[in-house]
Amino acid sequence: MAAVTATSREYTTVNVNVENCQLIMQYGRKKFEWPHDVAITVNDDVVVVDSTNKDIVVMDKDMNMISAFGQGSGDSKLCYPVDIAVCDTVIAVSEYDNHLVKTFTPQGDYLSKFGSYGSGNGRFKNPQGLAFNSKGLLYVVDYNNRRVQVFDKNNKYLFKCGSEGSNPGQFQYPCYVALDSSDQAYVTDYSNSGGISVFSKDGHFVKKINCNYPWAICLTRDDYIIISQYDSLTVFSPTHQVISKFGRQGSQRGQFDNIKGIAVNSVGTILVAEFGNHRLQVIPT
Repeated sequence: MAAVTATSREYTTVNVNVENCQLIMQYGRKKFEWPHDVAITVNDDVVVVDSTNKDIVVMDKDMNMISAFGQGSGDSKLCYPVDIAVCDTVIAVSEYDNHLVKTFTPQGDYLSKFGSYGSGNGRFKNPQGLAFNSKGLLYVVDYNNRRVQVFDKNNKYLFKCGSEGSNPGQFQYPCYVALDSSDQAYVTDYSNSGGISVFSKDGHFVKKINCNYPWAICLTRDDYIIISQYDSLTVFSPTHQVISKFGRQGSQRGQFDNIKGIAVNSVGTILVAEFGNHRLQVIPT
């Protein structure tokens, strides 16, 4: 992801230029139904998961559709995809109801699947948020097991972050994960006291960033943090101080309804997947 530099300090409801926000309501001839996450490739292509249409949609940086996949047969078919992560050669997709993760090429060719229902290592109860680190390890938020599991490039379980509970380093409702430039993992916990839990690259709890009901999360290359809270976006500095907050409930430009995914491209443009407004909102900075 790209840097949010000085402009990040201008992310407020006052000076975000809502007139220039772009609202993407459809891809090809199909309308977005329930866009659940958005990610950016190394080439600034945009990848969106639509959980109701059961599509993974790939668009270029100008939001022209390149491809859509997920409605094939056999292992290529998606059931209820909710989150995605991208690296150079792989798109990973979490299948919430099937309790597994599938991987595809950026062109949509099926590669692999792993996981099954359960609480043992490598098993899931409703996997949700996904993220790759700089080494290609995949972090999977195991929502109803209240943990994050980490897998290598061959889908082999390595270690976990967190467990169920209300103590530091534990989760009530873990949802999404993102990695910083040092491969520390930031995991949102959707509860009043959950906040954002930070883990070292080998899975040890580091600290908690206090905030209420965080959901989607994105880290930029220079480690600014952007999260969704209800129908707004909050920006934290690399030292984890709140520097701005913008947005409110609504369907106009610069307004949001149930933000499920956030990404930032190489020029600092913020892309927001709005579950409630059935759209992708592109916010220039």
